[in-house]
Amino acid sequence: MKAKRSFKNTAATNETVERIRKVVAQVCLVEVAEINKDARLLAFGLDSVRVLELMMCMEEEFEIQLEPGQLDEIFTVGELAEYVEGLGTSKQT
Repeated sequence: MKAKRSFKNTAATNETVERIRKVVAQVCLVEVAEINKDARLLAFGLDSVRVLELMMCMEEEFEIQLEPGQLDEIFTVGELAEYVEGLGTSKQT
């Protein structure tokens, strides 16, 4: 049986979601308008190389450290935003 994913109980802030939308758009070469918080990350063509690129961009944008595999159980933009906020660190822009 697969372990249950665990995120914050509250929804991520709009600011965090917007910042992640911009990073995903940049990495996946799509328009920000195509991405909403319920968008599945794999829908934008994330392969293993782009996942690593996304991780690096997220680390830079939010001043966090991610390890390979940490994003394996995160499927949507909203879940990614909740995860980032759950780390308790984010760079103010």
